[in-house]
Amino acid sequence: MEYQAFTVLTCLSLLCTSGAAGSKIIMSSVQILSHVMVQSAVASELIDRGHEVYMAIGSRIANPERLERLGIKMLYFDVPGHEVFGLTEDFEMTMAQSAFRQGFPEYAASLMGSRDCSLMMQDESFKRKAKELRFDLALIGPFVYAPCNLILAHYLEIPFVSMATLLLPWELRIPALPSFSRIQGWYPIVDVTTFMGRLINLVSFIYAETSLFVPGPHNTTLLQQYAPEVSSWKELIRKSELILTDIDHHMGVPFPAFPYFIAVPGLSARPAKRLDATFETLLNENNDGIIVMSFGTMVHHIPNAAIQKLLKAFSRLKQTVLARMEPPTDGTTVPQNVKLFSWIPQNDILGHANTRLFITHCGNSGQHEMLYHGIPFVGLPLFSDQKLNCHLAASRGYGIMVNIFDFKSEELFEAIDEVLNNGNYTKAIRKASEIFRDEPFTGRQKAAHWIEHVLKYGGSHLRSKSLDLPFYQFLMLDVLGVLAILLLAILLLVKHLTSLLLLKIFYRKPEIAGNGHLSLNNNSHKFKLR
Repeated sequence: MEYQAFTVLTCLSLLCTSGAAGSKIIMSSVQILSHVMVQSAVASELIDRGHEVYMAIGSRIANPERLERLGIKMLYFDVPGHEVFGLTEDFEMTMAQSAFRQGFPEYAASLMGSRDCSLMMQDESFKRKAKELRFDLALIGPFVYAPCNLILAHYLEIPFVSMATLLLPWELRIPALPSFSRIQGWYPIVDVTTFMGRLINLVSFIYAETSLFVPGPHNTTLLQQYAPEVSSWKELIRKSELILTDIDHHMGVPFPAFPYFIAVPGLSARPAKRLDATFETLLNENNDGIIVMSFGTMVHHIPNAAIQKLLKAFSRLKQTVLARMEPPTDGTTVPQNVKLFSWIPQNDILGHANTRLFITHCGNSGQHEMLYHGIPFVGLPLFSDQKLNCHLAASRGYGIMVNIFDFKSEELFEAIDEVLNNGNYTKAIRKASEIFRDEPFTGRQKAAHWIEHVLKYGGSHLRSKSLDLPFYQFLMLDVLGVLAILLLAILLLVKHLTSLLLLKIFYRKPEIAGNGHLSLNNNSHKFKLR
């Protein structure tokens, strides 16, 4: 008994002193709700462990109370009213329209992200408060299309941890070869078992490292102003104490890693909480089960043409459909079995025993919630990493992918009917869910643990020498270049020596015969000239 009591006390002591409790942390990411919510999941865990967490956020954020309820303290920077801002309803409508026109929302996010960083660093009041708070660490979300939030940690002269939402391995000096791995969250989809697939993959790796097609990474105005000694955002991100990513092999592909690179998948996935009376009633009243539909934090303003096809397919189902979608504006009738909401507790609904199917755009957070709770899916990806996510999940038997830009209501209904009535999809994802949950720590616990580790010890012992190498040395292009030159020189020398030898063997000088006649001796043949 005394030994058991001592063991319990020791474990409690280790738990209480495991991290640098009471540290002050500031978070900053691109001002888009999905990115903010990923950071807030880590913030919630850190707050539960006794840390004080602030979030750098634009002053025009809608509903800041949902972050404040988690215990996060807001540190506002001014965003003028005339600017399009990512954490508002107007921006969500703009992004949805762009997505359904098959535009490139990442381009708009890149421009907006760079502008928001400029607004943050122009706000003298914000910078003064941030300096006065004397933070111990920053958690930065350097979105690949707009990495400029890194400048805040550099300005405050504090160590920082980066959360990479789209992983460019060569940028982070991770030795991933295009022959077997791929850029997580990147398009196009390729089969690396084929020569053409590996060739396309290699081109993708080179292209991602050398010239992204959006302006954000190339806008170095803030770097020149606040960090003139740093040549690029890529160089600055490599100064991170730690790099976290919310992608791993469970929904992505296996990937090589160094100690400074930590996968923390499923940050928003957690055991389901009890639903309020409205949702609980809806989930329990239909014996055939519930289908939940959501296209993420940004896309719930869906064009009427797409809504008509969605509702026509849903009207043929026995299940109740809970959809995060604004009502149609063209007078289209909403079927009785479809309930529309501007917001839903997605994770908690997916975790309900009566939920049978998830209709999703295959965003990273949603697909990990789907995996955590073992719910099969029908995917309608829109942009960015969603197509790859959907393709990978469908290839593993978790559901079916449908082209949202060119689908018919009959096609969608058949896909839903197939997943609902073919038990192989549920069987496959439930097995994957068991594997995913059979981990000693959740993604948010792992993220908080390693952040505390860095707070206590720093991150220098986790770093690889590769982080300090320029790109050409990382890929050994200098060594390969010298070897290529040496090989060429050796080949030229061999060619020259071979030519001399052949001349000596086959083209000897003429000899004078004993009878005074000139003869040419070439091997065994003799020719005489008279």
